[in-house]
Amino acid sequence: MPTQNHFHDSSALIDIFMTDSNDRYDDRAWQQALDWLLRAQEQPLDTTGSAALAAWLAEHPSHRAAYDEASRVWLLTGLVPPADERT
Repeated sequence: MPTQNHFHDSSALIDIFMTDSNDRYDDRAWQQALDWLLRAQEQPLDTTGSAALAAWLAEHPSHRAAYDEASRVWLLTGLVPPADERT
């Protein structure tokens, strides 16, 4: 299984994580959620990035749902370490 270092964009992750449970989110929200997760994984979000993420999450309920689901999937597969393990 590829490690997190092999993912430079979220398109590869979409192929891996598209399951029936993800069908309830629109593809655009899912893509954007993965993009946000990748961005935050590459380096912690600064104040501007955190504000932009918060605005995106508040924009539509599907954004929060997609982001939460993507976060759970990543944590369960070990691609994103828990926040306290990141440096």
